[in-house]
Amino acid sequence: MDIVCTIDVRQDARVWIRGFDWDDVNVGHIATHGVAPDEIEEALADDAPLVLRGSAGSYLGYDRTFDGRLLFIVFVRKRRGLVRAITARDMTGRESKLYRRQRGGRR
Repeated sequence: MDIVCTIDVRQDARVWIRGFDWDDVNVGHIATHGVAPDEIEEALADDAPLVLRGSAGSYLGYDRTFDGRLLFIVFVRKRRGLVRAITARDMTGRESKLYRRQRGGRR
């Protein structure tokens, strides 16, 4: 799926997403956490996901799927606007509180 969106990253950075880099490795890994690629695409394509800088050049994404599932997503930027999901899972209670607080109670 090709999407075009720009994500504001806390700590003064932006991530432009044109699409996603999927293969058997990352699709298989996120499947072990019960997450499908389309759910990650939905969450990161949102108009304002919460994204923080992680370690080693990674980003930590927090947002909802269209069905309301709260996901925590670790991803890296690749070439030409592609991002690669490293892992994804349901948010913990603490993460969902952070997400809701940062979003100002939206959604």
